[in-house]
Amino acid sequence: MGDDYTWSKLIAMNLEMHVLCDPCERDVEIELAKMPPGGKVIGAHFRCIRCGRLGSVTISHKSTAHPPANDARLKDRG
Repeated sequence: MGDDYTWSKLIAMNLEMHVLCDPCERDVEIELAKMPPGGKVIGAHFRCIRCGRLGSVTISHKSTAHPPANDARLKDRG
């Protein structure tokens, strides 16, 4: 993925982003439509609002099976 990718480009490519917090065992799908369209994807960090640790990001095509995200939220730090 290039370093000029924006949130709107992820949407256009039919991709989704999940953030995993290992200590809390939480998987959260990031709502790309709520992110600033021109904002950069590369370098964005997400911190768990429960434990405060950085999450691991996974970007995949929406056709790829992914377990449903829970309703807990991570806050964008990027």
